[in-house]
Amino acid sequence: MVGSPSHGLGLSEIEERRLTFEMFDFIAHLTKKLRLDNMALATAMFFVHRFFKVYSMKNPNRNPRLLGVAAVMLSAKIRYCPIVLKKAIEAFFTVEKTKNPSCARAELAQAREDYYRDQIEQLEMGILDVLGFELEVELPYKFIAEICKDLAEPAVRDALH
Repeated sequence: MVGSPSHGLGLSEIEERRLTFEMFDFIAHLTKKLRLDNMALATAMFFVHRFFKVYSMKNPNRNPRLLGVAAVMLSAKIRYCPIVLKKAIEAFFTVEKTKNPSCARAELAQAREDYYRDQIEQLEMGILDVLGFELEVELPYKFIAEICKDLAEPAVRDALH
């Protein structure tokens, strides 16, 4: 988006949209693999969106997919369905393999698990910092679902008569 930190560092608007779509697609697959609900999915996407309003997507020192894992873990915690970090890392590898079949899934050695755990924890703190530790977010998802339900009820009633 024009005026975003990524745009300021030379990332085109088209490329930024493509990277955002890829990130949201990854988060959707990860939440599905972890069997989380759509509210956790929407919350994680909101967290990532807010993060990239402050930080650039064009950072070679930050794995954007690990940021996605951190956002999903944080959203699961605040939606009262926390997941174990090891399970999240395993789901990360599974989704990565489906997204990139040429990447061979090596056994998760303890040293690599420690690396991923540390990275995810740091990114989780980075998200919390961007959010100002304000975790109560109003998502349009809940309101849209209620409107759809209200609209569907009369249609169902009419179909039954």
